[in-house]
Amino acid sequence: MGDTKDSVGLFIRNAAGLYLLQFRDNAPQNTAKLTWDVFGGHMKLGETPEKCASRELPEELAIGSVHIASFSIVGYFEKENGGLMYCAQYQFPIEWKDFRVLEGAGAGFFSTYDVSCLQPVFSGAREMFRRFGK
Repeated sequence: MGDTKDSVGLFIRNAAGLYLLQFRDNAPQNTAKLTWDVFGGHMKLGETPEKCASRELPEELAIGSVHIASFSIVGYFEKENGGLMYCAQYQFPIEWKDFRVLEGAGAGFFSTYDVSCLQPVFSGAREMFRRFGK
């Protein structure tokens, strides 16, 4: 089953309301090498945004099985490549002890203000925070 141009970015927060971001590594398949970004990924053919989010979260953060109902879609926008970027809010607070980063060079928790100051931030993540970050 192939990927579509559509993607899902995950808004994941801790109990203090800070957002979890990944620092992308420089793997050949990455389009935004060495930037801060939200966790997430491309949707597979026939996959809903919620299903994609429930697949991506355990793949990238090793937190065990995640149910579709654990996410709500807070919005979407059109990406430069013509696909859609969906913003999926994870419904439960997550702390460092709850996961292990499996993709990227690292991770950190940030406020929306912090995200506005971080450099470099992937353009899709910056747009998600501009539109939907609280």
